[in-house]
Amino acid sequence: MAYNTGNPLGSTDARDLYDNAQNLDKAVNQITARWTDRLGVSRPSWAGMSHYNNVGEYAADILITGYNEVFRYDGEFYRAAAATALPYTTTGSWSEDGPLFVSVGDAVLRHDIAYEADMHIGYYRNAINCNQYGGLNAAFANSDTLGKTIIVTDAQTMTDDIDTTGRSLVVEYSGLIDTTGHVLTINGPFDAGPYQIFTGTGSIVFNADITNPHGWFATGQVVTFNGKLFAEPKLISTGMILGVSAQVDGIYPDWVGGVGDDNTDSTAAFALAVVLANKTRPILLSGIYKVTSSTDNFALAINSSIIGRSPQLDGIHNVGTGSAVLIAAANYYTRWENFSIIGNTSSQDGLVTNITGTSNETSYCTFKGIDIYGNGRHGLVNRNSWGNKYEDCKFYSNGGLGVYLYTPGTPSTDTGTANGISFVNCEARHNGGTSVDTTFSDDKGGVKITGAAGVRWVGGIVESNNAWGFIVSPLSGGQGAGGVYISPAYMEANPSYATVGGNIYTSGPWANVVVNDVAMYYGGIAVGQTGYNFYITGGATAGGTEFYEYNNTSSASGAGTAVLFHPSSRSNLPATSRVSPIFGDYLASGSAADTTLLSITADGEWILSGYIHFRRNTDNTGTILPFTVAYDSVVTDRKIVVGASIAGTSSAAPTLLFSGDNLILQTPAYCYAFVEISEAVASPPTTLAYNPELFGTFMRRK
Repeated sequence: MAYNTGNPLGSTDARDLYDNAQNLDKAVNQITARWTDRLGVSRPSWAGMSHYNNVGEYAADILITGYNEVFRYDGEFYRAAAATALPYTTTGSWSEDGPLFVSVGDAVLRHDIAYEADMHIGYYRNAINCNQYGGLNAAFANSDTLGKTIIVTDAQTMTDDIDTTGRSLVVEYSGLIDTTGHVLTINGPFDAGPYQIFTGTGSIVFNADITNPHGWFATGQVVTFNGKLFAEPKLISTGMILGVSAQVDGIYPDWVGGVGDDNTDSTAAFALAVVLANKTRPILLSGIYKVTSSTDNFALAINSSIIGRSPQLDGIHNVGTGSAVLIAAANYYTRWENFSIIGNTSSQDGLVTNITGTSNETSYCTFKGIDIYGNGRHGLVNRNSWGNKYEDCKFYSNGGLGVYLYTPGTPSTDTGTANGISFVNCEARHNGGTSVDTTFSDDKGGVKITGAAGVRWVGGIVESNNAWGFIVSPLSGGQGAGGVYISPAYMEANPSYATVGGNIYTSGPWANVVVNDVAMYYGGIAVGQTGYNFYITGGATAGGTEFYEYNNTSSASGAGTAVLFHPSSRSNLPATSRVSPIFGDYLASGSAADTTLLSITADGEWILSGYIHFRRNTDNTGTILPFTVAYDSVVTDRKIVVGASIAGTSSAAPTLLFSGDNLILQTPAYCYAFVEISEAVASPPTTLAYNPELFGTFMRRK
């Protein structure tokens, strides 16, 4: 395989050195007359340079530059004599030119028939023209040709099947073999240049190793490769077949008619490439391939992995109204790397792992360096598939969700199949469209997790999604799950279009949601917009537990609410069900007059550890801005009053105090406190300044 980088002369790129080595081998050792260098220039081979070059009939002003150039005069071929100084221009007077040239007799004819025999050893030592035996079939039928190289220099029509065992076959530029009605089986060395050498409706079978068979075949001609195939990403034949013993590194759609120019529609070529790949070989990309899907259908249904060079160089561009890529069959332990999936505003999804249940899951696979963007609906839909790892992937500018971990919930055999999914250094940005009415229930935003367990988002960025960064919520009638872990990451939730949005929205039934070492920004950026860091609503199932843990989470300022607990279904659940958030070393800060840093609208159980910081900022005039800590719930046994400790009988209750601009809930190690608030709390004092040495350095909203 040649790289053909196009780098200029003098390049020290290792790929160019590799190409040069191959080209030198062709120039010196191949028996065809010409070869093509890495810049696309056709050059004569050593064998080609040894040809007699016929410059035509004798006349005046013929420039002779080589001793192998001949012209014809009076029925004879002449070349320059050894004593003639070159270059020489003929005068047109034979009496003047004749003494400077010598007749070569029938040497030109003999050389045309067997010039290769003078240049090569081994197979090519005894080269013969097939016409010496009356044609191609006759040459292979004659035992005298065993061990020889048979050369085709003109049009030949097969009259019977041919097997080349024991012989070599070379087809020159002027040669053309019509296979109609017959089979040509290549069982030995074979050589030809980058030009058409086959025609007709018959078939060709290569049991020998073949390199770059580009341009050899008629449109759609049936050709089977059973040996090693080394080929560049160029057309071979749309009738190409790979036998069970064929050896290839992967399948280029270009071999069967695809073109990576982001212009030629390659949908049909990809379908042929999938057949060639046969689940055992990756599909290789060499450019951006345009494909077309219809509504509620997929442009590509693939059962093999896809490998590109980078998401900038290689990709699949869906210009239709459906979805781009479906992984359509059970797929285990494969790698998908370095390409992009590009949609349009009228399209649906980018990459979908499965739509037909647990018998066709994509599981334990690795997706690395893949960009999915510009799709009208979702970027990635990981459905009915588990144990997958997404690394260094980007999901952005999709009209729906960047990432959708989707468990339908029905039928019953189709549930719980988005488990064990991990995202490492991934990005979900600018997803969700531009509607101001977008909510958490619209399947729009950054990442939505439904009916999954053991989901990990480690590192990376989730920002500027409309309207939520993460939505952790079961489908209607579907099951909940647990073990959602987010750490460390950067999150920014500014609902650029929606009136309400934020970083994390969760609704039960869920368990074990952990957010750790995350830098978070929240808040609305326009009048009438409200942003949240955490919006926690819903309740656990009867007898179950919702468990949230937020540790070392830094939250910068914005117009909105840092933490809102709103377990709307709490009143319908038994007393054993509790919303139980653990807050450890959590900081929330406000920089706008309407910032609410804590809002509890129903009762629940808090597990508090370390320090919980709610900090006020100043505006650009230096004025310290107030913030609110709002409560609204049923009175039971405890109340919180700003500036005083919690009243009640529990000795393990947390202490609420102020230091500078910080409202601090300071607790013993993992004490338990039932916090059920009965009254709104006034703004805290504004006389003390924030002390960064005491509480560390906090990030400001951009």
